[in-house]
Amino acid sequence: MQAGDLDALMGRLRDALTDLGPMPLAPDVSARLIRDLAEAHPDLPPGLICSVVRDLESAAKPAMVSVFGPGAEGFARGRFGYRARSAVVADARSALASVRAGARAVVAIEPRDPWWARLLAEPGLSIIDDDISGDAAKPRLFVIARQWSEPSGDDRTWWLSDAPGKPWEIEEALTHIGLSGRHAISVGGVGLYRLDGYIQRDDARLSQAPGRLAGVIGCVPVVPR
Repeated sequence: MQAGDLDALMGRLRDALTDLGPMPLAPDVSARLIRDLAEAHPDLPPGLICSVVRDLESAAKPAMVSVFGPGAEGFARGRFGYRARSAVVADARSALASVRAGARAVVAIEPRDPWWARLLAEPGLSIIDDDISGDAAKPRLFVIARQWSEPSGDDRTWWLSDAPGKPWEIEEALTHIGLSGRHAISVGGVGLYRLDGYIQRDDARLSQAPGRLAGVIGCVPVVPR
């Protein structure tokens, strides 16, 4: 692609973003746009298209982003664009507090702190993105916002449970109720699982899932990187 072609693409993207509504776009709307553009321009790296869309979103309305943990600051720049206003906070608890106040947060997964389990008690907050790529199961970080992503047509869901037993036993139990899940991490007796597809928090099947403390804590629209 020549420079002129890229300029033309940028122009079409600006028009598309204007037509889609106020910034920042909802996670599912942004993801669908990126996927559609990647399909329409197979000659371009999907990561480049994703970066251009994020930067245009950022230029229209910069996001306030709290970051904590290894890799969080760099991921925030890529996820929210070059004009995002990021601030490093002291811990995951502080990051979640900033989300309650209206910011976004990028928080690293820690091996000894199941901070993500707190989201079960705060249904107003949710995971809207992660750094999963390909067939990997374990995320290094989560993006948290005071909103829930709607179904985008290609999604994954994060679910936790305090059910005892081995991870493969929980995965098997999920299969028996019609859900496909993979264990990601367990901390302090709470397991985090990646479920295929968009699973509503009130999905009737989840009432049969193992665990007393269990539930969906976010849905992530898949974006090509």
